Amino acid sequence: MKRSHLIKSLALTALITLPNIAYAETFWVSGTIVRSLIDSTQYGKCMVQLSTPIGNNCPNVWISLDCEGKYLASGDGDRMLNLGLLAQNLNKSVSIQVDNTKLADGYCTANRIDLIQ
Repeated sequence: MKRSHLIKSLALTALITLPNIAYAETFWVSGTIVRSLIDSTQYGKCMVQLSTPIGNNCPNVWISLDCEGKYLASGDGDRMLNLGLLAQNLNKSVSIQVDNTKLADGYCTANRIDLIQ
């Protein structure tokens, strides 16, 4: 009787825990950049829009690059924006490491951007 109670408890714990694992802090998303924006007060001051949905509890297809430096070292967001603009102009794909715990006005932020040949 105690063993079946333990198994039920473990199963319930797994059901509660597993959905949270799917929404891990950082994850990768790939696509092309179809739009970029610079704002003086919102969204971490710069964002890119991907051609693919981001998922993992991030809204739609926009990712903040944190050009204001709230989460990243000063200048890192600007460099990611430059690489994103280069990829956009060359119609190249990018792979972006996204953090869904660091938000800029409700949008997830990037930790890294890779240009894919």
